[in-house]
Amino acid sequence: MFQRTGLASLGPPLNTALGAQEPATGTVTVSNSVEPKVGDILDGRVIKVLDWGAIVALPGDCVGRLPNSQISWSKKKVNASEVFAHGANITVIVHEVNRSKTHGKLFVSLGYRELQPNPWNLVEEKYPVGARAEGRIVEFLPFGATVELEDEFSGLLHDSEISWTNRNAKVSETFRIGDTVSVVVSYSDKDKRKLHLSYRETQPDPWVGVEQTFPVGTHTKGRVVRRVDYGTFVELNNGCVALLHKSQVPATFDAEAGKLLDVVITDVDPLARRIALALAGSSDACA
Repeated sequence: MFQRTGLASLGPPLNTALGAQEPATGTVTVSNSVEPKVGDILDGRVIKVLDWGAIVALPGDCVGRLPNSQISWSKKKVNASEVFAHGANITVIVHEVNRSKTHGKLFVSLGYRELQPNPWNLVEEKYPVGARAEGRIVEFLPFGATVELEDEFSGLLHDSEISWTNRNAKVSETFRIGDTVSVVVSYSDKDKRKLHLSYRETQPDPWVGVEQTFPVGTHTKGRVVRRVDYGTFVELNNGCVALLHKSQVPATFDAEAGKLLDVVITDVDPLARRIALALAGSSDACA
């Protein structure tokens, strides 16, 4: 059962005996008359705010450290200076108490967010799979971006969720930091505190019904996107990219990116998202 100690026994914060501080970890060593226990809920007072978190004066002439990672449930980086003012009275929970074997002083680690409502408990209700939302691009990642939603939620927008047709699309080449983007929730997990988002699901999927749009034998035009060893990728007028295999063109065929071609649909596979082409007028083109 939690034991809660109030500020009545705290005493003046300026008289709190601070011991040695380890700058690498932010650990504070303390000498105290009342030793806190793991799980205790204590009333304390912020006596110093540092880059890594805050030093909190506790009852019994004891102090502890509250790292930034234990201040908020939000996955975005939160600094103690953004939440607490010097001298602020706060309630904390004791995470860890260790006494040094060499000098007998205590190392006390504290938590704050456990005593606050955890919004992630409701994430699957607020942002169920399929829900539409708006967010702001706050950070680019090697494989996508972090999108900050309202109520301190944030989610991953992966590069693969940008475009239905461009497999090489990247969030960093489509948006800028600070841009507002409409997304659809594709994955939601309250226990792992994860949200996965999709931008392309807010757009029509050109591959849906593509066999009706481009039945085999259809004559159409397409623009060359890129050349590869085995053929040429051509973008059709609905955004789908089709393959004109090298076996379907003469050895002298040469088409730079951007060139418009007359082509014929020779095969459509909507499940594999593949369309095969031949040059219009060739012997392999369908009539």
